[in-house]
Amino acid sequence: MSTAAKEKEGDVRQRILQEAMTRFAHKGSELTTVREITEATQVNVAAINYHFGSKEGLLKAVLDAVLQPLNAERSRLLDDAERQWGDSLPLSALLDALLRPLVQSARTPDGGRIAVRLLQHLRATPQGEVSLLLSDHFDGTAHRFIQAFVRAVPHISRAEAIWRYEFARGAAMHVLADVDPRSGRLTLLSQGLCDSNDDEQVLQQLLRFVSAGFAAPSANAVPTE
Repeated sequence: MSTAAKEKEGDVRQRILQEAMTRFAHKGSELTTVREITEATQVNVAAINYHFGSKEGLLKAVLDAVLQPLNAERSRLLDDAERQWGDSLPLSALLDALLRPLVQSARTPDGGRIAVRLLQHLRATPQGEVSLLLSDHFDGTAHRFIQAFVRAVPHISRAEAIWRYEFARGAAMHVLADVDPRSGRLTLLSQGLCDSNDDEQVLQQLLRFVSAGFAAPSANAVPTE
């Protein structure tokens, strides 16, 4: 195959991938048909099968394209923080490394966060195979952060660190859904007091809230008289 032909094949693959990413984030993979993608990209079903094997293969490619950069940025920020702080890594720096990449993640043309929309749809219609794909993407990075939380917040157990990690992740997903332009929930609720378009403000408010939760006494702590 000539170089020009390879470049053309790459363009077709990227076009299909981008269209699938947009549509899966908009209404989920379950409600998106292969026909919609082929019509929008002006290719036939054979092209999708050639490049991705199946619709499931296309979903996996979309997850790779969306989630790998997110986890890579989390790992990079955690690496930087560990180099700077060593064994004294503060909770604030750890949470920033976890949450900043999601808050600042890639957007759809209308301003929504692709990763948040995509993950919301996938969580709403859980499937065994999809759950395994998400585990493949998230678990390695998640365990690394959990271990760092155990060191940064020594008064809680590993089990509590896992609970609080999940609460932090859930709080982030919830608030980012509410600041999504399609929802506008936070703007309506606050009557414009909260600027949902300011990523840094969203992040700092989220960090303050989650930091307090992580630093809270252990559920197993003995009350003092």
